[in-house]
Amino acid sequence: MACYTLELPAGLIDGSESAEEAALRELKEETGYKGEVAGVTPVTCLDPGLSNSSTHIVMVTINGDDPDNINPIQQLDYRVYRCRSFAPLQISK
Repeated sequence: MACYTLELPAGLIDGSESAEEAALRELKEETGYKGEVAGVTPVTCLDPGLSNSSTHIVMVTINGDDPDNINPIQQLDYRVYRCRSFAPLQISK
């Protein structure tokens, strides 16, 4: 893209997790921060013309004074990320 992007923690809801539980888990895994849920949106579809996926947006408050948040460390599950691969995009004219 040749520019900076802002990416927020995101992921799938596992098993019987709630959207709030999944958001806190993903926040911890991807950033190392521990947070508290401040709010959650109703289920919405971000790209209804392209996909049938639905999304919750969960707002989280992070207490920077919490000892767990002073030096956060990602806790990525490398079993998930090790299968990631990239392929060149070919656009037909």
